[in-house]
Amino acid sequence: MVYVMDVPCHHIYQYGSIPVDFNLSEWTCYYIHGSVNGLICLSYQRIGELVIQIWNPSLSAMLTLPRYGNPFGCTDKIFIQFGFGFDPETDDYKIIKFIILK
Repeated sequence: MVYVMDVPCHHIYQYGSIPVDFNLSEWTCYYIHGSVNGLICLSYQRIGELVIQIWNPSLSAMLTLPRYGNPFGCTDKIFIQFGFGFDPETDDYKIIKFIILK
């Protein structure tokens, strides 16, 4: 099911279901980092690493991105956030990683 809520959460709207052709585990927490031109950037944790994927629901296609490095080593002292967008200068999609030191 697809749910949309306003913030602060006063209403939750149910829009129906979207067919998903990849394995969604009920024990995995998926994060959506953004959506551009029908592409959805999402991630999940898998055994100590963050897996980032680009999903195209209209083509039933999933692209898993290569692992990224962590220049700070220890992950308990940093906060990592991602952004997803389209760059018209290069006519390409971009994922931006923000690293914040705690």
